[in-house]
Amino acid sequence: MASFVFLIGVSLCYEILRHTDILSKTLQQRTMSASEGQDLAKLTVTTLQKLCSDDAYEDFWEKLDSTLETVDVSEPALPRRRKAPKRFDTGSAPNEYPQTPKGMYRHTFYEAFDLVINCIQDRFDQPGFYVYKNLQDILLCGITGDSATTYAQNLV
Repeated sequence: MASFVFLIGVSLCYEILRHTDILSKTLQQRTMSASEGQDLAKLTVTTLQKLCSDDAYEDFWEKLDSTLETVDVSEPALPRRRKAPKRFDTGSAPNEYPQTPKGMYRHTFYEAFDLVINCIQDRFDQPGFYVYKNLQDILLCGITGDSATTYAQNLV
């Protein structure tokens, strides 16, 4: 592990995957219902959204700094400033460059969390999943002997 880019990638994956792996393992249980799975997915999304904040990024960066002291990895550095080709020039505003490596990797941090959160939400917010969940709830209601009014109250 000689580059800082690799270190930040591994650290970011660890922060995200430790929560999504728990969700994945729990969803694979034989006794898991669609309602419970959806609730767990919502809980995981809420947890990830809390981790996607400025304070969480500051903590993440501090952990990276402490890891740099123990691991033989190059220090973070800004890439060379490059001028965009004229064909991409759309206006007279100057190009924006991050002032520090910390600012440069902030975008990557938020983008990774947003991508994972959106993927989880896309999988559990589909109309077909709601139909399946409601059908399963009705069947479980009939098996357990709950009344239809109890089922209707749980929908709200």
